[in-house]
Amino acid sequence: MPPAMSVNVLRKRLVKTISITFVAFALLTIALACAITFQVIRAIYYAHGAPQTVQPTTKQGDQTGVPVAAEQAQQTSVETGNRPTSYAENPYYIKHSERIQIAINSLLLLVIFWQLIAVAIQAYIYQRQRKLMQRQWLAMRRSLTQAREQTKIAGDTLRISTQAYVCVRDIKLDLVKDRIFIEVENLGRVPADSVEIHVWLRLEILPELGLKNATHQEVFTFGRKTALFSGNLPINIRIPHAKWLSPDHVGYVKSGVALLIAEGLITFYDGFLPPEPKKTHFAFAYRLGDKKWLPQRILSPEELEAETKQENTN
Repeated sequence: MPPAMSVNVLRKRLVKTISITFVAFALLTIALACAITFQVIRAIYYAHGAPQTVQPTTKQGDQTGVPVAAEQAQQTSVETGNRPTSYAENPYYIKHSERIQIAINSLLLLVIFWQLIAVAIQAYIYQRQRKLMQRQWLAMRRSLTQAREQTKIAGDTLRISTQAYVCVRDIKLDLVKDRIFIEVENLGRVPADSVEIHVWLRLEILPELGLKNATHQEVFTFGRKTALFSGNLPINIRIPHAKWLSPDHVGYVKSGVALLIAEGLITFYDGFLPPEPKKTHFAFAYRLGDKKWLPQRILSPEELEAETKQENTN
């Protein structure tokens, strides 16, 4: 038998036992009350059968002078079997009054015992109600927790599906006009504002060529009033080689013996909570022999700063 079914069976048996006990005590109480009532009525009936004591009087004109009341009393005494004239002197009343007192005390004890049974049953009912309310409270608490989780999932889904995604669309190297173009676009559904683009450029040359590596860092800031909408409306950043490369460096780039690395960090806001800037890292490397920009391992700002200091020292 499953645990739930066994609990239900025990519960039904307990309810049945309590009901039978209740009916039995109710019938016993009614029977005892009827017996006591019968004894009381019987005792009072026999006690009231005794005549009352009267003052002796004589009939006017009676020649014998015998009190009339005395004659009536004697006649009544003979008829009633010499019954006493008061409750205290009535042996039947005395005999049954003791039984009645015992029966009344028993009835009181039975009533008290029945009250205790009733209190115990009420306590059991209240305990069951408390447990039921506790289970309902736990179920409501679990439902509330599930509702919060579902609300959080729905909020995360809404945020993920509609938030702004600002990333690098394309990087172009113009070897004719000696410049680099970086295109940044928004792939999300809401506009991004306060866009800020940090760009780190490095030119790595083979050590045997005897020329130091070149680095360049530049920040492009767009104010809060400038919004980057989703769609085919990218932000174009132009960085001329003349800002950070010498003619020899440019020659190595064109000859294909130097590695050009472009790394950066894009920060922006899109209105979703928490009110913290969203970040997008990117890193690409270009070699003339590859003729394309390839993904590169992203360095942290601390690593970039340390590497820049080391190259400047050398």
